[in-house]
Parts: sequence; structure tokens; C-alpha cells
Amino acid sequence: MNDEAVDPRFIMQEQPVAERIIRVIVGRNDVSSAYLLYGAEGLGKAALAHWFVTALQCECSDPASRPCDECLACRKCEAGNHPDVHLLEPAADRTTISIDQIRDDIRPVLRRRSYEARHKIVVVPEADRLTPEAQNAMLKTLEEPSGSTIVVLISPSLRPLLPTVRSRCVQIPFQDLDYSSFRSRLQRQGHLSDDACRQLYLATAGNVELSEAIAASEDQSQRWKTIEQLAEELVNSFFPSPAEITSWADRLSPDRDSAREYLSLLTVSLRARLLDSGDAGQFRFADCVDVISEMDEAIASNANVRLALEVLFVKLREVLNSDYN
Repeated sequence: MNDEAVDPRFIMQEQPVAERIIRVIVGRNDVSSAYLLYGAEGLGKAALAHWFVTALQCECSDPASRPCDECLACRKCEAGNHPDVHLLEPAADRTTISIDQIRDDIRPVLRRRSYEARHKIVVVPEADRLTPEAQNAMLKTLEEPSGSTIVVLISPSLRPLLPTVRSRCVQIPFQDLDYSSFRSRLQRQGHLSDDACRQLYLATAGNVELSEAIAASEDQSQRWKTIEQLAEELVNSFFPSPAEITSWADRLSPDRDSAREYLSLLTVSLRARLLDSGDAGQFRFADCVDVISEMDEAIASNANVRLALEVLFVKLREVLNSDYN
């Protein structure tokens, strides 16, 4: 699932706070060394970050007209081949971003002069996947930027990032969509009844990107129904026996990629069930996310998929049965 395809104009209509902050930065040409865009999945953070980076590199003389979408810098950003814009993502066989990637891939780039633009920009689309060691290594970049260096972090929440990292960033919050905005986005993609929109809004906790995928794909819709059933059994303690754990592990492990997709959906489904149940629910959800991330990394690192899922279900039951009062 990738929200870069979403038109930034729609994101700006839905996220007036983020739009106002970004337009002031671009309009005044007053640039800081680090920005943090944060908010739930599916709100368009990547799309607006791409617009922001393009505007920062745009060659138009009038800041209010950036990005112009016509200059060479804008065209290169749109094509994803601007030499002064760099993506930092987990390595192919990992789910986290390691300190070695900061040392080996990012610092050498930032030591060099810019090739063409005013700024050297590093974009981290999944900043929540930076290990604590990598975040500490990133601090040196944030504290002692080389030339006009800008780091743009994107994260589903503030929690995974160290306070020292957060404090060095201009924070740009994305608000959860109200139902009216959610319905408008979904109905732009095709005809959906109000009842269908409302069901998706409640089921996915307003995750419009996932809802679009479910509405557009029968396969994705079936995966979601499977995960909804699993989450319901987990949260409501209908999932006690080893036989049921084995059965669910079999259902969710046809291959490594499918298993990881199921885990991504499980995070969303648990969020919808737990976050509205007070502080205890929020703590449970945070711990569930940690467990799911741990097993996702194990699966990505070639662990036995079926065994990893069995361990996951046991750990999730322990979290969900814990007393947080």
C-alpha cells in the first residue's frame, strides 16, 4: 500500500494543519534541518512529503509558485531521480534501518557537495523502522548538518522515535480523517454506498488507503475478512487452544510475503479494536505492535513462517490477557 499516488491537493484539503505549516516553510524559504511528518497510516504523508521535497528543490524564482512542476528539478523529483534527494529504507532482507546504513549509505552522501540543488535532502519514509542505534547515529546529522542538509522523517506516530530525535525536528501532524472526508476520498475512486463507506471507516479505524485497497480488490477484501476474524478471536479470548493456534498459522502462511501482508493488516485491525478502550487499550495496542514487528522482522530474516506465526499468537494472547491497571 502506497499513498504516493494520492493527489497532494486532496491531502491538503484533508490536512489543513499540515498544509499550513508546509506552505509557510516553502513560501518564506525558511528551511530547518529536519522535519517529522507523523500520523496514522493512509493519510497521505508520503504524498505530501513528496510535494514538500519537490517544492524545496524547485528552481522557480517565486517561492509561492513552488513546486512549479515545469523546471528540471521538479521533473527529476517527479521521476524519482533527483541526484540531491536520497531515500533511506530498510535493506531488502530487513524490516529495520540499521546504524550501518546511516554510516555507509547516508553520511558519505551528506559529506559531498550538492550536485544541482540548494539542498541535499534525505527522506526516511518509514522512520519508525530506525533502530535506536540508527536514530542516535542520525542525531549527528541533525545536530551538525553538512551544508544545506534536510532530513524528512515520516512515521505513523511519535512513539517509535527517541525524544532527542523528535526535539530536533519541526513536527508536522496529520489528523485522523473525519467520516465526511473519508467518504469523499473513497467515493472519488468509484461508487460505494454510504453504508459500505461507514463499515470500512469503522473497521479500519479510518485508514482510507487500506479501505481503498479493500474496495478495489476481491483478494484484499478476503484477506481483510480473514484478519478481522482473527483479531476478533484474539481480543475476545476465543483463541486458547494449541490446535486453533496451529490452524491459524496454517491459514496465514502460504508464503513469506503473504504472511507479512497479513501482519500489516492485523496491526490495523487490532488498532480499531483497542485504541478506543482507554489507557489500558492503548498500552495493549503498543505492546501488540512491538510483538508483531518482532515477528515480522523474524519472517523477513528467513525464520520459519509457520513457527513464527505460532509464537506470535501465543505472545499476543499474553499481551491481551495482561492486567494494565
